[in-house]
Amino acid sequence: MPAMTWTRRPFAMLALLVAGPALIGCQQADYAADVVNRTPQPVFAQLFTKEANGAMAGMSRRLGPGDRASIGPVRAYVNRGAYISVDTLSNPGRPVDADLLPGTSFFQIIQDGQDVNSPIRIVPKQ
Repeated sequence: MPAMTWTRRPFAMLALLVAGPALIGCQQADYAADVVNRTPQPVFAQLFTKEANGAMAGMSRRLGPGDRASIGPVRAYVNRGAYISVDTLSNPGRPVDADLLPGTSFFQIIQDGQDVNSPIRIVPKQ
């Protein structure tokens, strides 16, 4: 194979500039969550990867009151990402979701009110 000459180098650089953004869209990362259940009841937490046609379920854990658990990792495309969904048996509404950053995200699950039917929330751990 002949050595690259100065006249060919600009074309190689142009190819990298054109292909570079396309390659970035294909990067993948691991997503995980460290979760503490601050509610008086068990919660079910599950990670999902965002896909072109919806979401795909990943790792899941049941956390009792006061429990702390690591969930994941799941591998997802960086340009789509992943999220955590948390629910309880007595939750009066829909499950609550929070987007994850690549790596490990830290959350607390809290409940608004003292009743087991009170809504739950996901808050970043301080």
